[in-house]
Amino acid sequence: MKSVKFTLLVILSFVAAISGQETLRECGQIISANSGTIEYKLGETYDKFEACAFIVRVQNFSYIKFTLEESGISGRDRNAITIMGFNENNHTATYTLGPPNTELEAEVKGSIAVVIFRSWSISGFGKGFRLGFEGIGGSLETIPGFDMVFNNEKFSPLEIPFSNNFTNVASTNLMVFTNEAHMMTEVGDVFTMNLSGHVMEDPYCWDFFSVYSFTYVTSPVLEQTICDMNTATTEFHTPGIFIVFFRNYGGRFTSATVEWGIDYEYYTD
Repeated sequence: MKSVKFTLLVILSFVAAISGQETLRECGQIISANSGTIEYKLGETYDKFEACAFIVRVQNFSYIKFTLEESGISGRDRNAITIMGFNENNHTATYTLGPPNTELEAEVKGSIAVVIFRSWSISGFGKGFRLGFEGIGGSLETIPGFDMVFNNEKFSPLEIPFSNNFTNVASTNLMVFTNEAHMMTEVGDVFTMNLSGHVMEDPYCWDFFSVYSFTYVTSPVLEQTICDMNTATTEFHTPGIFIVFFRNYGGRFTSATVEWGIDYEYYTD
């Protein structure tokens, strides 16, 4: 387990290193900046069944404005760009861009956003997109946090807290888990995530996990919000990806383990 924690610290260092760049181009990249660009396979043909996630975090703004600056997305891939907004409390709203929408802008409530590009099985003709973003909505002190995207099982299981001083201050944290940035395509296979550990009990719910799944439909689904957990394992399944929001109040004693991977015989058990 020590090696897993050490590797995770390397990931967090990588996150900090790329947070200063203004353009994201690869699935799983995250950025902490008040303006920038996501440019994904612009001018290149994208794959079928993609589920490519990015995380954007701005500082001291209450909204993030996204603008679809250029798009080669196939009209067959309807609502290909999904944006989930988050603030210090949880998920705020979901927005979509791309065909058949004529709107090119979305003002997303919150200082954090998960941007998901999803392609369908009948695709293979699209050429990607460029999506600009900037923080708007006036000055607002935002709560810090960790943002991570895992596109394989290499770092499973993930131990929370992420570092020794993690619980000293309040934080809002986002984690996205995918199967190689793609949807599950084989009949009978599902993407699985297990969450276990200890979270402060009701009725306060100061610390909590909200688990969302996202599949071929436009809107993410809230699977469960957990604020009363003591070692028991909660298991989730999806043919798509998972988005986990973890609110830590600070000074608490939440500890948890997240495991994820593919269940190849889920429907045959």
